[in-house]
Amino acid sequence: MSKATFNRQNKAHPIPRKALVKVTEMNHIVELVYTHNVSNTLEKYVKLDKNSYAVIERETGEVLEVKDYEIKENRAQNIAGLKRSMKKIRDLINNNFTGGLNELFITLTYALVDGKPMTDTKKASRDFQTFIKRFKRKFHDAVWLAVLEPQASGAWHWHLLVKFTDWKSPAQIRIDNNEVIFPLWGHGWTKTKSLNRVDNIGAYLGGYLSSVEISEENREEIFDTVYKSGRDLSIEEKEVTGANGKKISKKFVKGGRLHLYPSGTNIYRCSREIKPPKTQNITYGEAKELVGNRPPDYAQTVIVESGERDEHHNSRQFNKIVYENYNLKRNSTTPAK
Repeated sequence: MSKATFNRQNKAHPIPRKALVKVTEMNHIVELVYTHNVSNTLEKYVKLDKNSYAVIERETGEVLEVKDYEIKENRAQNIAGLKRSMKKIRDLINNNFTGGLNELFITLTYALVDGKPMTDTKKASRDFQTFIKRFKRKFHDAVWLAVLEPQASGAWHWHLLVKFTDWKSPAQIRIDNNEVIFPLWGHGWTKTKSLNRVDNIGAYLGGYLSSVEISEENREEIFDTVYKSGRDLSIEEKEVTGANGKKISKKFVKGGRLHLYPSGTNIYRCSREIKPPKTQNITYGEAKELVGNRPPDYAQTVIVESGERDEHHNSRQFNKIVYENYNLKRNSTTPAK
C-alpha cells in the first residue's frame, strides 16, 4: 500500500448537522473534531497482541500477512510524541486557567556558568522540584503547571503557570519578582507577569513553546538543530511587545523548538489539582447550540490520501478530519482565522 499523505487546509469543510463530533469544553474554549472515514483501501489491519498484527483482505477476510510491530526510537516518532504532549498541555492549560486576576505566568532561567549554558535535564528537574516545594510552602493555595523549554544554545528554562485559589484579596495578584521569585529560584533571572489580557492561554503558550525565535545570536544553532534535522524551515513573522513596551517585529521558526528536545524528555509537570478536560460525542447540530450563532475562531481540515491514483488520476482518499475551535469570550462575528 502506498504511503499516506496529509493535505492540511486552514478552513473547515462542511459538517452534516446529524454527524457525530467529539466536543471538548475547556472553560470558554470549545473544540469540535469531526472524522469522516472514507477508506477505500483493499486491506485492513487487526491487532493480534501487543507484539503483532494481521493484514487482512477486506472483501474475503483472508489473512494476507502477520507482522510484528516495529518498535524503534527515531526523530520523527519523537516529534510526533512531542506534538501530542503539546496538545495535551494546551488542553490542560485551557481547562484550568482562564487569564484571571488570580493567575500568574513565571519564567525561570539559568545563568551561564563559566560562559556555558546549563544543558542537564536531570539537574533542571531537581532544581524545579526544590523551587516548587519552596513556593508551595510560601503560597499554600497555589495550583500550577510547568513546562520545560529548550533554547537553540542547548540551555533550559522553565515556564510556570500559577493559580491562587484562596487569595485574601479579589484584586490583581501582585508578587514581587525580584524580592520573592528570584531568591526562591536562585539559578538565574526570573520574570513574573499577569496574563489577564490573554483569552486563549493554551494557544498563546502553545505557539510560544513550540516556535523558536531567530536572532543574530542563535542563527547558527537553529540551522544546525532544525534545518539539518531534515525538516524544512517554516518561518513566521510576529509583532510582539519588546522590553521597552513598544511593538517590534520578530521572526520565528514555526514548530522549530520541538526539534531541540532530546528523545524521552519529560516536558511538563503539574500539581494534582490540575484536571483534564471532559469530552462528549454529540451531533454537530447539538454542538453548534453550545457555541451559538458564530463562526469558529480557528478551523482546519486534514485530508488523508494515499499516493495511489484512480482511473481519473485523482488521489485515493482515506479519511477527512475537521477541527473547529471556538472562543466564547470573543465577538461572535469574528471570522475564522
